[in-house]
Amino acid sequence: MSGIDERMKHSSMDAMDQAFTSAQQQLQTTQETVKKITSMVSNGALDGDAGTALEDALNQKLMKALQVLEKKMAELKKDIDKAQQANREAERTAKGRFQ
Repeated sequence: MSGIDERMKHSSMDAMDQAFTSAQQQLQTTQETVKKITSMVSNGALDGDAGTALEDALNQKLMKALQVLEKKMAELKKDIDKAQQANREAERTAKGRFQ
């Protein structure tokens, strides 16, 4: 016996799963908004060096950071889903031993 006592509250796990899904969706929406802003800037909303600098910052830094966060939310959601699946299978197996 490993001595590790793992317990999961399914309601808490479901809430985390939903939170990661919502975060991922919000990050996608934010990326779409940043693309629209970048398009406005490139179409003349802000000319000169300032416009170029803003466009570069939006495309190079902000979009990359948003993409990394979106991938992380997807990864965390996948981890939660795997943990829930493993836990439910373990519960079924354990329950079967006592029936």
